[in-house]
Amino acid sequence: MSINTDTLIIGGGPAGIATALALGESALLVEKGASLGGLSTSFELAGAIMDFVVHSFHTPHPHVRDLVFNSLEMEEQVRNAKCFVQDEYLPYPFQQNFHFHSDESLVAACRAGLEKSDARKKASNFHEHIENRFGPGISEHFMLPYNRKLWGDDLSSLSADWTGERVAAASSNSQAFSQTSGKRKPLQANTKIAYPARGGFGEILNALAQQVSRSEIGVEIGRIDPIRKKAVSSAGQTYSYNRLVSTLPLPLLLKTCEAVPLDLIAATDKLEALSLTLVFVVCDHPVDTEIHRVYCSEPQFSAHKVTINHTSSKYLRQLPSHGIVLEISHGKLRGGGVQSSEKKAVQELLRLGLVKDTSHIIATKAVSIPHAYPRPTHSRDSIVADVKAWLRHHDIETLGRFGEWAYINCDEAIHRGLSVAGNIAEG
Repeated sequence: MSINTDTLIIGGGPAGIATALALGESALLVEKGASLGGLSTSFELAGAIMDFVVHSFHTPHPHVRDLVFNSLEMEEQVRNAKCFVQDEYLPYPFQQNFHFHSDESLVAACRAGLEKSDARKKASNFHEHIENRFGPGISEHFMLPYNRKLWGDDLSSLSADWTGERVAAASSNSQAFSQTSGKRKPLQANTKIAYPARGGFGEILNALAQQVSRSEIGVEIGRIDPIRKKAVSSAGQTYSYNRLVSTLPLPLLLKTCEAVPLDLIAATDKLEALSLTLVFVVCDHPVDTEIHRVYCSEPQFSAHKVTINHTSSKYLRQLPSHGIVLEISHGKLRGGGVQSSEKKAVQELLRLGLVKDTSHIIATKAVSIPHAYPRPTHSRDSIVADVKAWLRHHDIETLGRFGEWAYINCDEAIHRGLSVAGNIAEG
């Protein structure tokens, strides 16, 4: 027996949920996991609330903010992020706050480099963008080592067209984060962020998922016939549709579809993704710092980012134990595997002063994520454009971070899901 629906949505992450929410009864959302939410879910570890992938809510889209704030109670606060450079904490971003460092030679080098920089100069790659915009001082003391830890050693392999949304300028005067512009700007020292008043970040997706009219979990689509407009699950169930919206990673989507040109499949195989290990650490006392994030450029730290999760809300602050998350790029994880990364994480937290003594640590857990960030390589845009054109010819839309191979956050995925749903509703 075939299940019929006007629009079939594959994947229950933020983009899929938003699309289904906007289309109502005319759409059916199928998700292979046991629940909706994708990588935006939360879980409990030894009494601490952890986010599966580190999140806070901030958006330049007023309609997305309204949707979330009307769906559950949220709390807002000014983001408290730090950079850890040569054993000192500085306010984030480094390029605006390097002058707080006690090393006079470091400060002098950063200032001299800024005087020689030329932000107007066209950069052909990400490495050039950093050097043009900040000069040698800031580049060598933070920007290059930090981004090499995250993206890999060869920053010239990345394009520079995404930096306007992610990399803060040396001055915040012309780059304030806006909640109404519709276009993302880099986070600043005074940016306001939001988080659910109770529970973890995943409560946002839970609240939105409850409003979805039709959904099925535990359904993995194994084959798509774009000509006959049928999708077949791994269990043999057939879904007939008029339009299909997929949030599957692009290479997987094309390999699931029949009749896809071989050159398109070969092209998507060239798309690159950054894999991560997340190390979750639980301490046996309430959170004792106001810091939300720490960015580490030092090579002796395996983690490039540390999140103190329980500073996200009043509810989390008062819990008897608290959680910390270390994000480690696989490109910099040297030997020893997951268990080794847990041991390293504990030592790094001691050096950062975020844990006073190992006796306070009651649980650790490491999780590997094969697809965490799409790498913005030079060929990415043209590959994605060609694939989208073929898919749209067959009434298929592809959405989400890896559905579009775009470095987007949860709020942007929701926005794009709502936009695609609007286009479908308008025919």
